[in-house]
Amino acid sequence: MTDLTTSSKTTDIIPGNNAAPHADWRSFAAEILTTLADPEHRIWAYAAWHGSSVVSQTDHIPDATPARADEAAVDPWAEDYEASGILGLDYHVNDATDPSRPDPDAPEDSKRGRPRASVLTAVMRIARQFATLRNLLGTLAAPGAITFLSSGTPELDSTIEQILNAITVSDQRAPGVPKLTACTIEEVFAIGDRKRSGPFGAFSVGVKRWIEDGHPIVITGAGSAVMRPELQAMVSNVIHLVPFSREMLCEVLNSLYPGGEVRADNLPDCLGAAELGCLSPEALTIATRAATPTDAIRRLVADIPLPTVAGPGLADFPLQPAVREPVEQLLADMLAWQNGDIPWSDVSRGILLVGPPGCGKTELPRLIAKEAGITVHPASMAKWQSTGARSSDICREMRSFFTKAAAAAPCIVFIDELDTFGDRGRPQDHNSSWTDMVIGALLECLDGYETGEGVVVMAATNLLHKIDAALRRPGRFDRVVTVGHPTPDLMPSAFRWHLRDDLEGADLPAIAAAATGMTGAEVAESVRRARALARRACRPLTPEDLGTAIAERRPPLAEQLRWQVAVHECGHAIVAHATGRARPKLLSLHTGGGSADMTRAASNLRRADIDDEIACCLAGRAAERLIVGSASGGAGGTEDSDLAHATRVAAGIELSYGLGTSGTAWHGSPDAALYQMRLDPNILARVQIHLDDAEAFAFELLKTNRALLEDMARELMRTCLLTGPTLAALLARTDPQPTVRRAAGPPQQAPSDLTRTTTPARADRLWGRRRK
Repeated sequence: MTDLTTSSKTTDIIPGNNAAPHADWRSFAAEILTTLADPEHRIWAYAAWHGSSVVSQTDHIPDATPARADEAAVDPWAEDYEASGILGLDYHVNDATDPSRPDPDAPEDSKRGRPRASVLTAVMRIARQFATLRNLLGTLAAPGAITFLSSGTPELDSTIEQILNAITVSDQRAPGVPKLTACTIEEVFAIGDRKRSGPFGAFSVGVKRWIEDGHPIVITGAGSAVMRPELQAMVSNVIHLVPFSREMLCEVLNSLYPGGEVRADNLPDCLGAAELGCLSPEALTIATRAATPTDAIRRLVADIPLPTVAGPGLADFPLQPAVREPVEQLLADMLAWQNGDIPWSDVSRGILLVGPPGCGKTELPRLIAKEAGITVHPASMAKWQSTGARSSDICREMRSFFTKAAAAAPCIVFIDELDTFGDRGRPQDHNSSWTDMVIGALLECLDGYETGEGVVVMAATNLLHKIDAALRRPGRFDRVVTVGHPTPDLMPSAFRWHLRDDLEGADLPAIAAAATGMTGAEVAESVRRARALARRACRPLTPEDLGTAIAERRPPLAEQLRWQVAVHECGHAIVAHATGRARPKLLSLHTGGGSADMTRAASNLRRADIDDEIACCLAGRAAERLIVGSASGGAGGTEDSDLAHATRVAAGIELSYGLGTSGTAWHGSPDAALYQMRLDPNILARVQIHLDDAEAFAFELLKTNRALLEDMARELMRTCLLTGPTLAALLARTDPQPTVRRAAGPPQQAPSDLTRTTTPARADRLWGRRRK
């Protein structure tokens, strides 16, 4: 079995190219290091060192550009001090015997310093992949070959390019073999050295010349997903470098600490293939600053994430059945794939979690990864933008992140706040080109790993309507799952999740009833507050502490406000049941307000359905007007409030659905319609008419069912919870026919009439003109 993994054929020009590379790869690594010790390469491949294993020299960071052959005799340290004056650095070096300069009489090996850890990592992987220079040239230097060498480690791309150019620069190494040229993926598309006209206009001038001259070319990159289509069409060979391993780590440590005898069987078991495959050059450099190889290993072990502690798992996490089913299906698919029972093509492509803040969206990927025994790689726009706000910076960080995740497969990639990437379907503005490029790059990354085995992408958002439609389609996210706050039946499980082993045997359902409507984050905060109360009193946690913490977070509502909230929620339930637009499942009244949990019915998007949808949203306000005498602001405020949803749908009637007086022209999505509504008084007036009509209809329907509304609100006040047979029995009394009904179809007002100020009384008159 060969270690060379290619995506297409490789032309062998040197006999023995297919020999197994296991035998002499260490000799090849030593040969590469000897070449890099030459003065023209030493300046970037070796670092000065203050440790005890080599001669003490200053930490020197010279120019990474290799010196020309005719400049080999130049003292690089002298050049550095000359440059320091230009850069404004005051080293005050005037004595030729200064200890920061190499001793000219010291042995040659001592004057080298020691290889940089990043260079050693790249050397070991190259040597282990090809075993000999003959093998390397036979694979990479075939006439006309264009090879993409994938490292999986973006930080090593430039180093691998320099090493390849250094060890293949001399014709004496392989007489008759074409000159090999290596470059990084960034250099292929270097903007400052590009002429867009003519053939290969997307490439830099140097790469165009190499292609036209027939040079064998090696392009180094973190992963094949970073290749653009014009480059993919020309690459004849894709080689994935073998990952960093235990035996390579031994060679690195023995090179950095001469005289050491580090062997693979002496390394800790926790430094396994998965951990070393994710080891960054930065982490290895920091670890090898230690004085001894033993201390370096200790530092590497200390940086390994601790194993997940035992505790509640996915089965204990409070989830509604509609959420649990796709989550457990994804977990089952991952386990089946790891066991070899199903191919990767049958594994779910991921889940997009939608829900308000504090409902556990970020916890679910961790739980799935814990059960599957894999890792989670978190990401967000804020994280990718931290290195720069330019779209090119974000795209580069994004591709680097996905490449590292692929190298760590199997794993879960979790993208938080997916809505912050923007939507290409929104109205055009000065940020549109930026959004187009970033969304396009994210789509390329998702598609690049759709067929890559072992990487499952999950994401979370609070605002689904702000996400680009292309991101939501199956294949990128197979399931869009709505995660809500714990329902009353799940609230005891939510408290048990955060209490862990505390308060075993306590009556959690009774305690949790007071917390109905809390988010998962609020439940967690209440438990922390209860534990703080117990610590302050120097005693174990008690149910009374938990009750006190809940009461402190949710002070009881005044009786008049409780009545208003009960009327509001019951109004929603009655109108939803009467119109058939939703099925009420649970009404709750708690110290933080109230909630109505309903399952929305499927809609055929006819005008009557849309009008009923708006009426359901405004039924709470209508109930308050009917029973309390006036409406409160409880229906509005946030982007997911009753008023926000009703306004979005009403604007869609006019500008998105072609069902209003504005005509059948499509002006954009409902969100785009909201934007236009703010700029056009006529559209705003039309939207207001729809809202007034819907609220007036809900008011009349509730007026017909006033006795039921009052009885239901009183029962909710008494029990704080209406569900199951009790709720069904009350809703069975609903009269679905109001005293008057509106006419179907769009309103027919004159444009001048629509621009006037709309009042509830005027809305009633307009509504009355549309009665049957």
